[in-house]
Amino acid sequence: ISLVLSEVHNPFRRSSVSPSPLAIPFNAGVLPRTFCDPTVADAIYQANGGGKAVGDGHAIDVIELSGSPLPVGMVGQVKVLGAIATTVEGKKGSLVCDWKVLTANVDDEALQTLTDIPEARLEEIKKWLLAGGDQKGGKASLALGGKVVGQDVAMAVIEAGRANYDALRSGKRKASGIWLPDPKSNPAFQA
Repeated sequence: ISLVLSEVHNPFRRSSVSPSPLAIPFNAGVLPRTFCDPTVADAIYQANGGGKAVGDGHAIDVIELSGSPLPVGMVGQVKVLGAIATTVEGKKGSLVCDWKVLTANVDDEALQTLTDIPEARLEEIKKWLLAGGDQKGGKASLALGGKVVGQDVAMAVIEAGRANYDALRSGKRKASGIWLPDPKSNPAFQA
């Protein structure tokens, strides 16, 4: 299931082919009003030891680890625990970074910090990502040596994604094929 950015209101659609032969071992979603810009170098990735890479052209992905399955399209409150990045070679030979923010439901008392996630659970996530989970073409590699970064870096990723989205909304950046709400018709969508 993925967010279709080119369609009005960016609906969720089920993919016709699963990108991974493994079952998804977590709840997956996106952070609204974020954008990983494919025309700009990912400064967070570079600052954490990665090379030059650009965003994947989508909203920031979320991996929700509370354990109970959530309905498709659900909007909920989560706490940020950390993040993991994958990379894939882009269409024009550029390296594309795809951040996955690790979260838990705000009411989940068992998962308060990154250290509360069992190592076996993190390895399960990495295995799914390496099997091709959630990649839009190309073979995924774990970025940053497979390191899971902490909440501070994850929050910086989110802030950068929000700034990229605001730049799209304000017209400072252009992205072809992406539907954005008209703030004139609905003040709730103002940047």
